[in-house]
Amino acid sequence: MEFSNYQVERDFRGQESATYAVMLRILICIGISQATNIGDVFAQDRVELQRPQLSGRVALQCEILEYNGDIIRIRLNPDAPPRTYPASEVVSITTNYSQPHEAGAAQFAERQVVAAEKSLHEALNIESRMWVRREIVALLTRCALYRGDYVAAGTRFVSLVSSDPNTRHFKLIPVAWMAVPLKSATEAAAKSWLDDRSDVARLIGASLLFEHPDWGRRAAGEMEKLASSVNERVRHLARVQLWRIDLKSGEIPESRMQRWNRQFHDVPEDLRGGAHYLLGLAHSQRHEYERAAQSFLWVPFIYHYDHHLAADAHFQAAKSLASAGQIEEAKSLLREVIKNYTETPFAEQASSYLGSVGGS
Repeated sequence: MEFSNYQVERDFRGQESATYAVMLRILICIGISQATNIGDVFAQDRVELQRPQLSGRVALQCEILEYNGDIIRIRLNPDAPPRTYPASEVVSITTNYSQPHEAGAAQFAERQVVAAEKSLHEALNIESRMWVRREIVALLTRCALYRGDYVAAGTRFVSLVSSDPNTRHFKLIPVAWMAVPLKSATEAAAKSWLDDRSDVARLIGASLLFEHPDWGRRAAGEMEKLASSVNERVRHLARVQLWRIDLKSGEIPESRMQRWNRQFHDVPEDLRGGAHYLLGLAHSQRHEYERAAQSFLWVPFIYHYDHHLAADAHFQAAKSLASAGQIEEAKSLLREVIKNYTETPFAEQASSYLGSVGGS
C-alpha cells in the first residue's frame, strides 16, 4: 500500500486544547510506503513541482537523486540526463521508505520515542539514499529534543548541517533559550562545540553555556562574534540570543523592546520560537502579563520542536495569566502542562503552582 503526503505525526495532546481551537499537526514524513528493496524499481518516486512560469503544478514520475535545502535532482528514466530544480519549487514528494523508517515515524507520533530511535537507527543502517538518510537524522534530532538530550540532538544536527548546509530542517537546531541543567556530558559537548569550526556548532555550544558561572562570559563573547556570521540563520539567532544578557538585568526599557521587535521581524519565520520565548520573559519583567502570555503561547502552539522549551513556555504563559488576574485561564493552561508534558520537570512545577492558585 502506498501513501501520498502521509502525515504520521498526530496531535500529541490527545484531545482539543481548552485554550486553542485548532492545534497544528506537523508533517514529518512525506509519502511513506512499504518497500522490500528500496531502489529495485526505477521511477518509484513522484515529485510535484510548482514552476514559476506555469499556473498549474507539474507531477513527475522519476527517481530522486538528491534533495536538499537548495535543489532537487531527478532522473525521468535510466537513459535520461538528470534534471535539477530549485528546492523551493517542490510542492510534495511521494517515495518508498523502509519498514523501520515507517515504524520509527509512527512510534514517534505515538510518543514512543525510545522505540522510535531504535527503529530509525535501523533504518539509517539500511538506507542508501543520502537525501532520505538526512530525513532520518532530522527525525532522530527531534527524538533527542523530545527527551531533552542536547548532546544527541546537537551531534545529530551538526551532522545534518555538515551534509546539507542549507537544510530544510534548520528549525530543529537545538539552541538553548533557557538555562539548561548541564550534566557533565552536556557541558563537555558544549565546550567542544565552542571550539568547533562550524558556526552552527559554536552557536549551539554558546547557547548551552550562556548561564555557566565560569564559561558564560566566553559564551557571550562567542555569541557576539556569531551575530556577524556569514550564515544568515546563525546571525539572526545569535543576535536574539544576546537578548539574554539584558534579561539578566531585569530592566528592559521601551526603547530596547522596540529594537528587539525590529530584530524579531528580521528572523526567518520558522526560527522565531526562541525569540517569542525571550519576548515573553521581557514582557513579564515589565509586568505586561497578557502580552507575556501571548508571546509564550506561540512556542507550544507553533514552535514546539523543542519539547522542553514548549513545556516551559506553556508553564510561563500560565503564570503570566495568573499574574494578570485571569485565574481560570491560568488553571486551564496549568492542567494542559500537567497532561501534555509529563516527561518534563515542568509538569511537576505546574502541578505545584496549580495548588497555589486554588486548583486541583
